[in-house]
Amino acid sequence: MKKEIQATIKQSFLEQYIQAPVDEEKLFVLIAIMNDIKLPTYRKVQYILAVTLIQTALDAHDLVRVKGEASEQPFSVQDQLTVLAGDYYSGLYYFLLSKIDDLRMVRQLATAIKDINEEKMALLYGDTETLHKRVQRLKRIETLLITRVVQHIGCEYIAPLAEEWVLAAVLIKEREDLEKYGKSKWFCGLKQSGGSFDRVSLIGHLSDWIDECLQYTKSDLPLRIQENMRREPYHSRLYRELCGLELNKEEG
Repeated sequence: MKKEIQATIKQSFLEQYIQAPVDEEKLFVLIAIMNDIKLPTYRKVQYILAVTLIQTALDAHDLVRVKGEASEQPFSVQDQLTVLAGDYYSGLYYFLLSKIDDLRMVRQLATAIKDINEEKMALLYGDTETLHKRVQRLKRIETLLITRVVQHIGCEYIAPLAEEWVLAAVLIKEREDLEKYGKSKWFCGLKQSGGSFDRVSLIGHLSDWIDECLQYTKSDLPLRIQENMRREPYHSRLYRELCGLELNKEEG
């Protein structure tokens, strides 16, 4: 499935400058969920491709650095090509949707895109907010596409698990960026009573939140979904970290 998606979004000129940022955690979770429902295979593939193309387009646009309003620095060729890539993936998504005879799904995804962009604007340019509120907003940004799909196909029971799984993966990436580079895409400039979070305390708070997400995921992951994940030809990083010890014991 991953190879099919990469083949779909392949564009040789753009690949010289940027790499299509397919989100492996979301793809892994979405495939496991789709494998648990009774739908024609072609329909599952269409849904997964549509969601992945939308996510790839959103992520590509996010790669363009945010410039201050007063800045006169022009966008670089890299920035312009990244925006072009996002538009290219969006175009593929709309082309794919034209092939899907499911108007309700199209509406669900279109509404999700609008809601995600509104949440991003509020997060990036809104008033100062608490860490809890920022994490909850980030969860919506990163999981709305998947939750709208599972609601559409009647698998609402799995939505909370998918949210915690994806949120854990996102927060792990943010923590790693803070540890390695001292910066974070979503948490820089976050305030608390008495001033800004320092790097060490923010890493500690994110670690606590990650632990909560992982505990929820471990305790509530349905057996059928576990089996679907286990049968996948590749495993996401978070799955390997969660299940690596158990898998090693069984293989030994």
